[in-house]
Amino acid sequence: MAGVTKVSVVLALLAMLAAWRYFPPVPDSIEEKGKFRGLIFSLKLQDDLAAILESLGLTTKLSLMRAMQNILNVKMEDPSVKVTDTTFAGVKVRLYEPTGRKKAGKGPGLVYYHGGGFCVLNVDSHHHITLHLAKTLGVVVVSVDYRLAPEHVYPAALDDCMAATKHFINNAEKYDVDPSRVAVAGDSAGGHLSATVSLKLSQENFRPMPRLQALIYPATQFVSFNTPSYRQSGHLFTLSNKRTAFFKSNYLAGDKSLMQTFLTNENLSDKFNSSHYADYLDPHLIDPKIPPRPPGKKMSAEEVGPNPRHLLDPYISPLMAEETDLRGLPRAYIVVCEHDSIRDDGIFYSKRLEKAGVQVQLKHYMSGFHMVFQLFDYVPEFGRFKVGQDMMEDLKEHL
Repeated sequence: MAGVTKVSVVLALLAMLAAWRYFPPVPDSIEEKGKFRGLIFSLKLQDDLAAILESLGLTTKLSLMRAMQNILNVKMEDPSVKVTDTTFAGVKVRLYEPTGRKKAGKGPGLVYYHGGGFCVLNVDSHHHITLHLAKTLGVVVVSVDYRLAPEHVYPAALDDCMAATKHFINNAEKYDVDPSRVAVAGDSAGGHLSATVSLKLSQENFRPMPRLQALIYPATQFVSFNTPSYRQSGHLFTLSNKRTAFFKSNYLAGDKSLMQTFLTNENLSDKFNSSHYADYLDPHLIDPKIPPRPPGKKMSAEEVGPNPRHLLDPYISPLMAEETDLRGLPRAYIVVCEHDSIRDDGIFYSKRLEKAGVQVQLKHYMSGFHMVFQLFDYVPEFGRFKVGQDMMEDLKEHL
């Protein structure tokens, strides 16, 4: 009898541990809590399986993540949109051309950069998004299949997106598109690439510039993991702090060597904290009830020091760009989600763009979380979230 009791206690403890691991509390403002719990369960189960297989030397975490995503990809088709896999300036792209568009002059175009932490996902994982945009808006869409880390570290993804975007704008008339009516958009890492492509095109005096940059929960800085949203939502597995550090380290270094630096904020030196760069991360900009920090001293990246210097590169952290470089950027539509560790990246960037005179609209979804936009119109239907549908409808109004 005593043995049975011990077994029962052990099983109860294991059940409690499993519940703690796989079914954590759901934030109150997240709607469709059952779906969210199912999503977290599947993500954590995949992560644990990857850790076990990696420890056995059978595969890597990224390889398993990519394999699982390939299984989940659904290739949707629509007779009203011609879909072609091709290359622009040597970069793989997927081209969407609506077949029933009325010829009333040259139409608008859209270049889309998919999310995935610079390491996973591709044009297939976002096919349902880009197909829907092409069909419902009647616009030509180019989805860029940029090279992924860790096989191809920074600046490979940016280089690919720049090359494909320039090619499309320069050859827009071939696709019956007005080159002055091309927008760029992307989610997560793709939002980062939308921002950095816009910034780099401006620095190169490229013309015509994109008419709009749509940044969907973008990562705009690699400098600090100590913002209010990292502290508030960094435990959520849709984009935990550890997961973010894993992706960013692979993007910059091609391995996990920078993870600890990111997670412990080792790069935030005293010089950085006393510089004007730290002003761009002032929590007062997120919560006015927090007293503003004293203005920092104007310094160059070299003066701040060697440790964080490359993180201050505006093509890695567009939030850290000089104000003169932000002026003249295309108008911005920025989406942030309340339950997202990088929520503040989008808010901080919107403040900087506004101060530089750029027209900005910031949309804050209080029930949103990272990756929910990707679940728009997801198959199977039980994986869809209403807030993702709302985000898509709002995005279309701005494109």
